[in-house]
Amino acid sequence: MVERYFKLSDLPLKDSLTSLLFVGDSGNPNGVTPIVVGGVAIQIHAESYRALLRRTPDLDLLLPDNIEYEEFIQKVTPRPMEFLKSEGYQVQTKRGRLNNTLKVMRNQNKPNAEELLVHFMQFSPNVWNDFKDYVANQIKFSRQMTYSATGEKVQTVALEELIPLKLQRTIKYGSNRSDLVGPVYSSLIMHAIRGNWGHLAGMPIGDWKETIHKMQSEAGIDDPLKLERVSTYKLSKDIYDLCLAARVINDSLSTFDKDRYEQNVKRIIERRSPQIAL
Repeated sequence: MVERYFKLSDLPLKDSLTSLLFVGDSGNPNGVTPIVVGGVAIQIHAESYRALLRRTPDLDLLLPDNIEYEEFIQKVTPRPMEFLKSEGYQVQTKRGRLNNTLKVMRNQNKPNAEELLVHFMQFSPNVWNDFKDYVANQIKFSRQMTYSATGEKVQTVALEELIPLKLQRTIKYGSNRSDLVGPVYSSLIMHAIRGNWGHLAGMPIGDWKETIHKMQSEAGIDDPLKLERVSTYKLSKDIYDLCLAARVINDSLSTFDKDRYEQNVKRIIERRSPQIAL
């Protein structure tokens, strides 16, 4: 069985994060290294809540420019791939509809095989024209955060820009699963939209994390043909991430930019654009 879910301190994820330090050396556009977005970004923000960090199958990254696949393999991937191969990984590039991917593998064809997907976000021309200002803000307001597993600085999206995207996806999946999104989930989503972080921060989510890990061990959890199971899993983990992020925000209300967050909610949530769901 191939292990595809990793904690923040597990080697495939740790080494993949370390490999980002070399991207700027390989001709990355504008000399800017990728910034970490998605679920891993929330975990980096929440590293002090070590017992609540969940496992993840992928690492999502954002570049400052919407480059084509050919430029991606020529300018972005060579040095990270060189580093990862030197650490004993097998690495493949893959062109996708929504991202360009590095598949980072170790111990292929062995009982302890591992596989992590490193996604570099990719947008269609129409979506990029509509969304590039938000990408620019994600980069502008990103933070250098110390990743405790290595002590290195990792450029990470700010929660003010990340949470509206997470919320948009919960609304997207929730709209198709009225049977799952009952009063509790609906209430949590609404509290996040309104910035009521104390309510979300108080949610007891320890057992919830174990439920997510159990779902990750089930067959078909990532099978696009099993839409009900996939949407249940994605909705559960995204709302879990919102509750975890709320604990971080609640601990640092003095530095969380409430006005910028509200502007981002209006930009991403209230216009309800399905094109920019990440």
